[in-house]
Amino acid sequence: MKYSTFTMLFITVLILSSCAPTPKIVTLPSGEQGLSISCEEFLSKCYQEARKSCPNGYEVKSRTPGSDILVPVYNLIIVCK
Repeated sequence: MKYSTFTMLFITVLILSSCAPTPKIVTLPSGEQGLSISCEEFLSKCYQEARKSCPNGYEVKSRTPGSDILVPVYNLIIVCK
């Protein structure tokens, strides 16, 4: 019984943590400072986070699709204007 409760709690935390993309500061090869935004399932979540992070606009430097077993994962590298 304890095993199933722990498993359900772990899955819930995993799902909730993957819902909101979190931008991370990165240094690009050009020396520019940018943001790396990873999101699962919908690329539109990445773009929403980019708009929040860069209210004056941004330039997409890289957009990389991937997958995590069953869920598509995207990574967006942007530079704020």
